[in-house]
Amino acid sequence: MADTNSTFTRGTTAREEPHALRPPRFLTGGFPDRYRSLEFTTIDEDSNDVVMAIQVQENGADKSGYFKITVYLADSSLGAPNASNTTTAVTTGVELYEIETDAVIQAMTNSAGLLGMTFTNSGTDTKYVYAEIGGDTYNQSTDGIDFTA
Repeated sequence: MADTNSTFTRGTTAREEPHALRPPRFLTGGFPDRYRSLEFTTIDEDSNDVVMAIQVQENGADKSGYFKITVYLADSSLGAPNASNTTTAVTTGVELYEIETDAVIQAMTNSAGLLGMTFTNSGTDTKYVYAEIGGDTYNQSTDGIDFTA
């Protein structure tokens, strides 16, 4: 008799499929990072300072816990990392490593799954903020953030 499990049902596959195709399940019954997302909130958009919160979410709800997030700053939508005229600071959570000065930063959220960032720009540039968690990249807005020094 054929197995009626569907590959669209989480954690189940037909018996003949290789094990590597099955989505991993954890002992807690949870599913991997790919079901997580990031929510961007601009808290304060002063002339040349922008304060932003990046919250880890799972199935649309805020997710508590410590998470490593990589934040990218670019001059254009989907552009290469570039922090010209801009300094970046982690204000909530912990900066782990600056991969590219002020443009690519690895950070860890606080225990509430929240990462706070302040971007300061000395010009009148538009910047685009991207953040990556678990291999998935999310953007703050397709319009970017505008600085008006």
